[in-house]
Amino acid sequence: MFKCTICTIGGTEYYLYFNVAASVEIEKRFKDKGISEILFKDKKVDLDNESVIAEILIEQGELARRFYGYDKGNFIKAEEIKQLIRPFEFAKLHGAVMYAVTLGYGKDEPGEKVVDIGLLELEKKKK
Repeated sequence: MFKCTICTIGGTEYYLYFNVAASVEIEKRFKDKGISEILFKDKKVDLDNESVIAEILIEQGELARRFYGYDKGNFIKAEEIKQLIRPFEFAKLHGAVMYAVTLGYGKDEPGEKVVDIGLLELEKKKK
């Protein structure tokens, strides 16, 4: 089982998963900057950086889902995220990115929405 978060972009749900591969890719793309430094440029959320990080987390979420045998979902590129996302979705995306990172470091916060992929698929099959 892996823990991830879900975010909707342009009407499509994506799974965000922060693992070692995501961490390494983020470090490569951002020249060894810390993730909080990347996400909060001048204490403001940076759309360009957030979109790149979301792309990486979505890719890892989809690869993990496929590893566990779930149906293929979608990938999305940073440029597509910037084109499709609406302001209210962006706020939710930011929260999902931050929570995916929290889960990746093993710091589950009570009261936050954690998605158990197995239970989600079971619920879909029951309907």
